[in-house]
Order: sequence, then structure tokens, then C-alpha cells
Amino acid sequence: MRIFYKALAIFALLPLLIGLAGCQNHPKKSSSVESATCTALASQLRFEAISPQSRHDLYRYFLEYKYNWNTVKHGVPLLIVEKFPEDFYELAAGSERTKTFFLTLLPMVLLVNEEIAKERQALLELFSRHDRNELLNTCEIEQITAAANYYKVERDPLTDHRARLLLLNRLDKIPPSLALAQAASESAYGTSRFARLGNNLFGEMVLSLIASPARIT
Repeated sequence: MRIFYKALAIFALLPLLIGLAGCQNHPKKSSSVESATCTALASQLRFEAISPQSRHDLYRYFLEYKYNWNTVKHGVPLLIVEKFPEDFYELAAGSERTKTFFLTLLPMVLLVNEEIAKERQALLELFSRHDRNELLNTCEIEQITAAANYYKVERDPLTDHRARLLLLNRLDKIPPSLALAQAASESAYGTSRFARLGNNLFGEMVLSLIASPARIT
């Protein structure tokens, strides 16, 4: 569950967007996705993933959802844009490109935060049960261990109070304004080479396992 939505966190705004409460579930054109860990923890989110072929396609989706710069305070659609359309880069720097960039990424940032909040709450419940001397099963312990490893917490959060606080501090929602502003800065509002060729808005590079030069992913 975490890997899929954390991957979307690479898409990341303005202080104007701070305080947006979350996503609204729009009834149109949605599909059901379920993902679960080996525990009872499960997540059901209804969203639509789209790959618009042009800016007009993207604007058409926004229009169908009645989603624009003036409606974000009332909620946003559960919409995942898999890649900016090619002609997006033809937009001159300015208000239209900026607004389109932010409107495109905001739903994904909020989806990520929703998943993070659910994962955090699940761990809190496991910690609470452990503190009440309830026996956790193997999968539940593995869930805690996996989270600690992912967030690079070296000590056992079940037995070490400071390790638990560190894990919970790292496993927490990111302000949408911060995530979106970082994406805008790193990708030049979606127009950088990494964004265009690698669909990567944070300009991160990895070493290929086959070739020695760094490549865009």
C-alpha cells in the first residue's frame, strides 16, 4: 500500500493551498482500487487515473469535475494524472501554466497524505495494543518492522520510546504547499528535462544496473 502512494508523492505549493482539508469523492468516472497489508489494514480509494493527450484533454477532465482554481477550497477530485500532455510544455511561463501545474498535482498530494494518515493511525493502534499487553501477531510485528526500516529508525519502536516518537514523526503528512512548491522548484513547473523525459518532478537520478552512466527514471 505504502509503496504505490509514496511513489506518487514525488509529484508535489503556494501558501494559498495550506489548510485544504482533503479530497472529495466525485461520483463520475471512478474505479475501485483495494490494497492491503498482511494485517487487517486495508485501504479503499475510488479514483481515476488519466493520461491526457493534450492540454485540451486535461482541461476537459477538469471541466467534467467542475474543478478549477476557484473551487479547490471546496475539495478536489480523486484524480491521478499519469503524465503531463506533451503540449503542456508549450505554455509560456505565467499564470496559466502555474495554475494548471498546481491543479494537476494537488489531488495526488492529498491522496498520498490520506494514505500516510491511515498508515500512521494503524501503527498507533498497534502501539496502543502492545502497551496494553495485547499480543501482536507475526504480520503485525512485521508491519511495524517494515515501517521502521523504511523510515530508517534503527531501534525497535515497540520497546524504545524515543524510536517510536521518531518513527511517528517521520511517518506524518506533508503540508500540500510544501510538497507542491518543491515539485515546482525542482521541475521548473513541469518543464525541466527530467520532467519531460523521465516524468520525474524532483530531478532525482539513479545509477543504471546495466549501464554505468546515470539515467533518468
